[in-house]
Amino acid sequence: MAQSARKRIYRAALWAVACLCLFLVAGFLASSFLLRMGLTQALLRAGFEQVDIQRVQIQWGEGVRIGRIALGRADEALLFDSTARFDLSDILEGRVQSLDIRRIQADVAADAEGSLNVAGYHLAMQGQSDQPFFLPLDRLTIGTAHIALSLTGTGPVEVTVDDAALEQTVKGTHLTAAIHAKHDLAVIEGGLLANLSPTGALQTLRFDLAQGAMQAQDGVEGRVEGWAMLDVPHSRIEADLRLDAPSAHATLRVSNKVGEQKATGRLEATSTDLALLSPMLAGAGEMAGEFVLDWAEGPPTASMDTLSAQLRDLGFEGMHIPFLSYEGRMVGSQQDLRLDGALMLDAEAVLPDLRLDGLHLDAPAIAIEANRHSLRLWHEGCMVGRITQMDVSGYKAGPLQDMCFKTQGSDPLLVWDLDDQSGRLDMIVPSHAFALDVQNKAGKSQSLEGTLPQIIVAANGSVKNGLTASIDLFDGQVISDDVALVASGLSGQVVVTDKGLQSAALTLEKLASLDPMPVWAPVSLEVKAESKEPDEFLVFEAWISDILGLFVLEAKGQSGSEGGAAHLTLYPVKFLPDVAEIGDIAPAYADVLTNVSGQFEFAGDVVWGRKEAGGVRSNGHVSLTDVAFETSGMAVSGLNGEIALRSLWPLDTAPDQRLTIDQLMAGVLLQKGEAVFQLTDNTQLSISDLHFSLAGGRLYTDSFIMDLSRPGDLVVVLNAEGVRVTEVMMMGGVDGLTGDGLLNGRVPVTLAAGGLKVEDARLEATDNGVLRYNPGDVPGFLQGEDMRSQMLRQALQNFHYNVLSLSFAGDFAGSQSMQLAARGANPDFLDGHPIELNFNLQGALVGAVESAMGAGRSQSLESLFKRAQKDKPADSPQ
Repeated sequence: MAQSARKRIYRAALWAVACLCLFLVAGFLASSFLLRMGLTQALLRAGFEQVDIQRVQIQWGEGVRIGRIALGRADEALLFDSTARFDLSDILEGRVQSLDIRRIQADVAADAEGSLNVAGYHLAMQGQSDQPFFLPLDRLTIGTAHIALSLTGTGPVEVTVDDAALEQTVKGTHLTAAIHAKHDLAVIEGGLLANLSPTGALQTLRFDLAQGAMQAQDGVEGRVEGWAMLDVPHSRIEADLRLDAPSAHATLRVSNKVGEQKATGRLEATSTDLALLSPMLAGAGEMAGEFVLDWAEGPPTASMDTLSAQLRDLGFEGMHIPFLSYEGRMVGSQQDLRLDGALMLDAEAVLPDLRLDGLHLDAPAIAIEANRHSLRLWHEGCMVGRITQMDVSGYKAGPLQDMCFKTQGSDPLLVWDLDDQSGRLDMIVPSHAFALDVQNKAGKSQSLEGTLPQIIVAANGSVKNGLTASIDLFDGQVISDDVALVASGLSGQVVVTDKGLQSAALTLEKLASLDPMPVWAPVSLEVKAESKEPDEFLVFEAWISDILGLFVLEAKGQSGSEGGAAHLTLYPVKFLPDVAEIGDIAPAYADVLTNVSGQFEFAGDVVWGRKEAGGVRSNGHVSLTDVAFETSGMAVSGLNGEIALRSLWPLDTAPDQRLTIDQLMAGVLLQKGEAVFQLTDNTQLSISDLHFSLAGGRLYTDSFIMDLSRPGDLVVVLNAEGVRVTEVMMMGGVDGLTGDGLLNGRVPVTLAAGGLKVEDARLEATDNGVLRYNPGDVPGFLQGEDMRSQMLRQALQNFHYNVLSLSFAGDFAGSQSMQLAARGANPDFLDGHPIELNFNLQGALVGAVESAMGAGRSQSLESLFKRAQKDKPADSPQ
């Protein structure tokens, strides 16, 4: 019985222990469940949309461990490996000592008002949040938190928080953390400090970048120093940041009143490599200005009313800009940008066959609009520019000053499409006066002045297809005092591309000499040119003609990078007295050459290039047909010839060029003339043969050389051979004086500025001959019945000479004199007594009939004549 009672007591004690154990186990299990349920309800009441807590473990002496907490409908926030530490008094007070979270992953969105939203929880950045923020703990630590932050208008930001610590007291909450943020623009690191009020409202938030760094997505690294802070009690957001990179420096000071959605501040930046902003901006620059950042109407908009910027050493295709400055206003956002202000630049341009140095542009009222798709540029009034020097194919000219560049009406000056990288430029340069110095390839300079034509430029181009520009010119004028020329009425169109000249059609209405008596009359010039592909050479035509169309010179050819060639044609120039005269083409020769007739033609070729000696080679052919003219008392007719030119400049002919002349009347009649010559280097004229027919004989010269570079008198000796006495006497102008026999001699001719002169010319008879004087009208001085007149009449009727000479001199255009000297006798006079004659053929036959014994013996001759008269029959002739 007793044993039975003991068994019952044993069983009861065993059941009690078992029940206690079961109660303890059930309590332990229930505590985890109750803890999970209580924490879930607390988070739901805090404002999170959905809560899922997994793997809750109570570890005696270490607190509670929670493996995973998911917040939000789509797990927008995840907390991993959280540990809460507390003691019995903390539990009785409803709080814990500390909460450690090893890792957090969350998506956080910021709205336009600046509030944060995470998994349904709303945290206002100003004032107090919608739900109480007080956490029942003294300290919170987070090992790592990965937060995807979405900001309105700026794109997503990836934020990593390391070693975050939150300490909460009755005075409020203090938060510290290390922040790593990554945006499309940059990656930054720094430290975060935050203070919240006891109610959970944010008081101050400071991001310190004293040890921070920045790395833009394109790989540009830099150091960031400074801080950014939100001061809620004073409703201010302030920042003072400095960026130092290997090629850039920037300082940003910003301040914003919370709730106004607008920030003000100042930005100063410098850079030695502006390729940070754009590959085109390769150079140094700086920028400064007060700015306003406004995001009230949507995406942030930045405006700078006192913007100043300077850029240096910018490089573009074919252009270098050493300096560019801008002063004005800027308004910009992510979508568009507008600049209004003053622009000034200095530049140099190098294009095919064209170089511009010292290009300066001052645009005081410029406006630029740009967005993601296009860029537009306007300018009000004139952009004033100048060019220090232009180099066009080796010819230098400059300076050009005070040029005005303006837009056409309200159209933009420049439009550039950023999508297809193409654009258009429309510009007018009004006509204006200019004065510049032009230097040729040899370094010789001359001055030009006048009026530049009005220029209208319409250019379009793209990165893919290159540049094409149409340049229209209207009514320009150029005057050169150095060469005494004026060119007026320049008009036409030129089309150029990035490869060079594409086409041209130009007209010069008048090209004239400024000399009082110009060598050539005013002419007009017309030029047409067109580029031919794929060889990329230029085909051109040009015409020069006078007003009447008597003179028409045509040039046709082509030019390329290696050189070119042109064929020149002077269409036949036909002269007719009183119809088409030399003065119509060459006014300076109107009084020098008169009664001009005949025809003149020319054809030639010019070749230039790297392979040509001196760069240029030329040749030509001149034709003269039946040319006649009068000059300096001479009359030339029947001038014909073909002249081959080996060089047009300097003028150079082939050897043995030949001209023929039908007649040359120069006091005496020269016929059937011919000249064989060569002109060398425009200065040396070599005459190898020059001859004429004269009075049945021949007049010719020995070879001689004229140096045309040394103007002065030139003496040419003409040799006379086989000249008939009778024809020479006829040239002397004495009626009835004839003779038999031939003459030889020399005729020195002087070529002087006043014309041709003959000095000390002398012709002598080659053998004995006869002079006869039987005038139809006997001169008055021989009509007398005195003894001397009778003697002269009888002596000259049949004078047989054994010595005869003619001396003459004079100006071909003026008076001439011819002296005759003869010795001989008249067999019918005084029985052939010797007589010496000397008289001037241009005056009266005064002279002197003397005996062979010389002057002073005429008395004896008279005595003989008296006796002969007495012995003569009465019916004999007198």
